[in-house]
Amino acid sequence: MTTPNPQQQLQEEINQLQSAVSSLRPKVSMTDIVNAVSNLDNQVSGLPARLTDLRSRGYAFEKTLETAASDLAGRWNSQRSDIQMQLNSLISQLRGAMAPIDTEMGRLMEAVSNASLAQSIIAPLRNQINSLENRANAAQNTIDAMIEAVKADADKLTGHLDQVDAMLKQLAEATFQLLPSESGVMAVKAVWAREGKETKEDPEGILFLTDQRLVFEQKQEVATKKVMFVVTEKKLVQEKLFESALAQIEEVKPSKQGIFKNEDVLDLKLSSGSFASSAKLHIWQDCNEWQELINRVKSGEFTQNRAVPLDQAAVEKAKAAPTQCPSCGGVFTKPVLRGQDSITCEFCGAVIKL
Repeated sequence: MTTPNPQQQLQEEINQLQSAVSSLRPKVSMTDIVNAVSNLDNQVSGLPARLTDLRSRGYAFEKTLETAASDLAGRWNSQRSDIQMQLNSLISQLRGAMAPIDTEMGRLMEAVSNASLAQSIIAPLRNQINSLENRANAAQNTIDAMIEAVKADADKLTGHLDQVDAMLKQLAEATFQLLPSESGVMAVKAVWAREGKETKEDPEGILFLTDQRLVFEQKQEVATKKVMFVVTEKKLVQEKLFESALAQIEEVKPSKQGIFKNEDVLDLKLSSGSFASSAKLHIWQDCNEWQELINRVKSGEFTQNRAVPLDQAAVEKAKAAPTQCPSCGGVFTKPVLRGQDSITCEFCGAVIKL
């Protein structure tokens, strides 16, 4: 391996300093934090419009969301001027400290043919660059600390609205319809382990939670043609495979499974009259959060915190529904849901209009 000569070594050091100065410029201008402040401003100011859109598409719950968005905007507006003033001051200071570095960098380039002079410039210049980089990092940390609390709350609220938005998109694409006065709460990608242990043949789809039901719809591309074990044609299979009234869910047991305990599973215990006595679902969100969510909906918390009032006529109609079949006398085991317009007797098949 050839050892670089002194002139090559000098040029390499100069190249490294040039690269360091180039990397330093956006830090001195605090480009990342300027963008972060701008993005946060847009994020907070855009929350009311996002909520209006979600309401218009059918999200009926959490009436406190509008207040949370308004409070967040108030907090941000009260801090924004001070943050911008501090940011401008720090950028001015850093740019002022950058000027001597640019001057010394120019001297270095002129002294490239004078090795001894160049070397006398390099060490102090490197120290200046390192010092200014540390100042720039500290300045960024200062602004980060000023926006941290608002950003954390904005990200949390935005993340929740993203989940609601995704649920509404899935509902709009679903093959089944919500009942009148029924509203979606959450949706998640899931696999239904039909026999209790997940296999490659088990259906993949979307698990929907509404204020009245839990519904699983298969939604996956299935191979229809293979050539030499290579899939050449697929089709989308989409159909509702099961539903259960929330009143029929007796227990929701979450568990972390898999070698690394990173697979979220829900085990449902269902009452008599359900499509099965139990159901196991591998879901792509935290299973403990889903257990809590289902139990909160079952307890009536979401109904109490509706932003859109319930149709009381539908409530009373469901309450007044018969409990047994007028044709055969069989006692209905399935709960009557709001918006349901008829009951089909599970014993004789008679249809009773509500």
